[in-house]
Amino acid sequence: MSSLIVSLFSIGTTIFYVLSCIERRVLQLAFAPGKPVEEPDVRFVHQSLKRLIPVMPPSNGLVLLGGTALLIYQAITLHGDWSSIVLIVYYWGIQLFIFLGLNVSGAIQDVLNTPSDSSILEVSRGVKQLVLAHHAGLVQNFGTVLLQFLLIID
Repeated sequence: MSSLIVSLFSIGTTIFYVLSCIERRVLQLAFAPGKPVEEPDVRFVHQSLKRLIPVMPPSNGLVLLGGTALLIYQAITLHGDWSSIVLIVYYWGIQLFIFLGLNVSGAIQDVLNTPSDSSILEVSRGVKQLVLAHHAGLVQNFGTVLLQFLLIID
């Protein structure tokens, strides 16, 4: 069971790591708002995200649904042990923050509906939100793998 959980959330970690590599030139938009970002970099990341958006929800959905099912099954087989509950609460706490706090669906629609040649403020808006969401997803998935090793695997 643990190997499936580690494998699935490692895939999730890889997905978000690749996205963070694509977004590395515009990290200042999200994490250092006062620092300048090159306009061509913002437009490149915007265009890249537009191309990836149709592929990402199914990929991350597999991790989200499959991973949640595995975490619940693990909690059941461990008779509700506190460590298995911690994993579920950690994963879904961050997921709710991504869905509700970062409004990822709004950011996705913003990127999809904004042409890459629009004003730089319009293009930057959705990119900034997705950078934040992708880095939260990276922390979420990597943290789940780490907690699985620390709390569950002997």
